[in-house]
Amino acid sequence: VANGQRIVLSVYQRGAAVPDADAFCSWVGAVASRYPSIRTFIIGNEVNATRFWSPQHTADDPDAGPRSYEKVLAACYSRLKAVSSEIDVVGMGLAPRAVDSNSTKPLEFLRAVGRIYRASGRQEPLMDALAVHPYPNPNANPQALDIAIQQLKKNEFAQPPLAVV
Repeated sequence: VANGQRIVLSVYQRGAAVPDADAFCSWVGAVASRYPSIRTFIIGNEVNATRFWSPQHTADDPDAGPRSYEKVLAACYSRLKAVSSEIDVVGMGLAPRAVDSNSTKPLEFLRAVGRIYRASGRQEPLMDALAVHPYPNPNANPQALDIAIQQLKKNEFAQPPLAVV
């Protein structure tokens, strides 16, 4: 925090293809080392949407997107915490809805990542906070964004803390 300003850096791959976890998270760790004043990193952007994370589903794995994202998030969490335990790792930046038939609904994506994480046996957390993009449906009520934010703020399962970005 400098002059009352806090930098939150959202890092994601170029294009929608799933990044190599080791290479991507090595780069994220290098950024964190180079810029120690940045203490909050969002890993991925709308990772439940095919335009940002693909594939979401394959013939062999209906949870391909959540599975590959869990691997990247876990690697980046470990890498960033190795740089500094003070860094906050924010996960997902979920799109508010499945934007096409190949995308994953946000709660389905979150639940799948949770199942995959629990099955992994990993002892470290995956993230310190969860980010959700609560964009209203343009065909819905004009107050939908206000309503969505209020609902998210009231959500009692928000452990880790919920970031509305």
